[in-house]
Amino acid sequence: MKGKRLCVFMVFFLEPCTIMDSGSALRQVIMWLMDSHQVKQLIQSVGLNVLIQQVVDRLKFDFQRWSSFQKSARHAIYHPKGVLELMPCADDTLYSFKYVNGHPENTHSGQLCVAATGLLANQVDGYPLLLCDMTWLTAVRTAAMAAWVIEWAAPEHHQGRLGVIGTGAQAAFVVEAVKTLWPLKVCYYMDIDRQAMDQFEAHVSTMGVQSVRCETAAQVCQSVDVIVTLTAAKKHASIIQCCDLKPGQLICALGGDCPGKTELSAEVISKSRVLVEYEPQTRIEGELQNCPQHHDVFALHEVIQSSIPVREHPDDWVVFDSVGFAIEDFSMLVVLYTLIQSYPESATVLDWVPSVQDPKDLYGALMVGS
Repeated sequence: MKGKRLCVFMVFFLEPCTIMDSGSALRQVIMWLMDSHQVKQLIQSVGLNVLIQQVVDRLKFDFQRWSSFQKSARHAIYHPKGVLELMPCADDTLYSFKYVNGHPENTHSGQLCVAATGLLANQVDGYPLLLCDMTWLTAVRTAAMAAWVIEWAAPEHHQGRLGVIGTGAQAAFVVEAVKTLWPLKVCYYMDIDRQAMDQFEAHVSTMGVQSVRCETAAQVCQSVDVIVTLTAAKKHASIIQCCDLKPGQLICALGGDCPGKTELSAEVISKSRVLVEYEPQTRIEGELQNCPQHHDVFALHEVIQSSIPVREHPDDWVVFDSVGFAIEDFSMLVVLYTLIQSYPESATVLDWVPSVQDPKDLYGALMVGS
């Protein structure tokens, strides 16, 4: 069934599995559980390119109905070593959240910089439908979101040249997603970690994309149409300066976001048209930290729902100040839940919530059989 494609972007909600005990009011609600091994198995069964396209389809659908969602900036707890975040949102029928960390120094001890867990629940009764590892899925949805923006915001007369600055855990996913949606011909890349560049080059070579190693970020910028930054260092960095750029370029700033961490110089932001997912969150965590509050930004959902031009002039720089927003995880979880219905062997079925004879007698249900 590898490569099988399902149309998921029109799926709002699937009824949870229920089992009725004959002769009683006992109601058993089934929840799906997926650990990282099961998620990996499902992605390999479906095919990564197919999954990316399905996630993009769902993102398009959900961003078109932006007003249908209850939204808030993510809740974050900060530690000297990193950040721990909770990202909730909901429409009229489904609720989701993702718990995710960002600890750049983890890789020094063989741990992931970013690990995530997600939950999808039924709004009507509040019962959980799906609990899963979202570490790979976060990489997929981040890449899908970037590729979708590149698809319609890249310079009109581009030559299929992508630049990647920061070739860590997220980078190959971005190239895979961009290749799926955009006529990518060559990828220029650089990182301060030579081993990370070697690994990235090996992955890109399997995708049929030409790759060119660069020594500096400026060299990358001068060679491409679209630039993606994917750095993790928690500091106000200026990886890209105005003097590095060519007219009309698109910059996708994707590196992990939190207060005190940026990738672009303030001058680049001030001279660019800035696209954001959810401005209240981006002001706290994104490149907008380097800009005054009155700096104009353009919300992605407004741009795609209206005739607002991405550029006023072909030479305008455009920055996608991506911080990752909860609706993107909602879209990812709905796609996953839909796929499970076709690949039920990829998940574990659990009776997660107690099934009780009398929902008003929780104590009595606990004491049964004691």
